[in-house]
Amino acid sequence: MPTQPDFARVAGEAFDSDQNLPAMLLAACRHYAERPAFTNLGRTLSFGEVEHLSDDLASYLLHGLGLANGERVAVMLPNLLQFPVAVLGVLRADLIAVLVNPLYTARELHHQLADSGAAALIVLDNFGAVATEALDNTSVRHVITTRVGDPLPWPKSLLVDTVLKHVKKAIPPFHFDNAVRWLKAAGCRACRRTPLPAIPHSCNTPVAPRACPRAPYFRIAHCSPMWPACWSSSGHSSMRKKMWSWYVCRCTTLLPTAT
Repeated sequence: MPTQPDFARVAGEAFDSDQNLPAMLLAACRHYAERPAFTNLGRTLSFGEVEHLSDDLASYLLHGLGLANGERVAVMLPNLLQFPVAVLGVLRADLIAVLVNPLYTARELHHQLADSGAAALIVLDNFGAVATEALDNTSVRHVITTRVGDPLPWPKSLLVDTVLKHVKKAIPPFHFDNAVRWLKAAGCRACRRTPLPAIPHSCNTPVAPRACPRAPYFRIAHCSPMWPACWSSSGHSSMRKKMWSWYVCRCTTLLPTAT
């Protein structure tokens, strides 16, 4: 029987070596480059592809849009292949990811964009109409839009997007001035590294969402004790991928919200 990889010390070793969360994720992507990471609508991204695509996106954010280190980028995406690429790309470009609930109303989204001071927004076309209403009186200068079918091969991408827009009517009309398509942003080359924390916002509360800054070191410390329980058993590669998606993309650490 082949020896299973040992994941028990991945987070612990990263924390002990003074490594932040994005550096740990990039190291994992490079180490397991050939392994499947995420699957959606029949399309699978390997860890290596996630690393390369996030590298391209980071390059565009820095050199294409001219964002400065520490600026905020709001990510308004559901569980699609673009989500982990977007979050990792933002972090490795020395920018701060603002994770947006894609089910927010225009009022809730406006509050989060204004509260976070986001300079850019990455949004799925399905929520473009809501985002259009929310941008007034915010600091958002750049918008990157993406379709569900963007990561899919042609003609499947065309079929999926056509059905969503013209059959299911899931994409209301919207317009952004000078918006950039995902395929252009994620097709840029040459990037920098070294990231900053993500800023999720609280949700499912009766009050306005609040910023929840979380340092990458705390997130590594938080995930370290649950690493052995979830990933050390043999034959749990699917659990590894699910936990990577749940933990990294949703950033659900138990830290107090900002006041």
